[in-house]
Amino acid sequence: MTDLILVEWLDHCSWSGGPWSTLKDLKDLKPQVITSVGYLVVEEETYITIASTVGDDMYSGDTCILKSCITKRRKLK
Repeated sequence: MTDLILVEWLDHCSWSGGPWSTLKDLKDLKPQVITSVGYLVVEEETYITIASTVGDDMYSGDTCILKSCITKRRKLK
């Protein structure tokens, strides 16, 4: 089994209020802070991949996160 970790990271976002946005809408748009919990299944130089559910060589709830977007990361017990 691999490590269970908690990752806080900045995610891209967009304004989906309709086909048009005001300048105020765009000025208020900021990256979203996301908190994810999962098993660390891949760690490369620039990214990690976690999965929320792990079975016999089967994975579900997978997320690939750029390390440059990670603001906090800790191992859970």
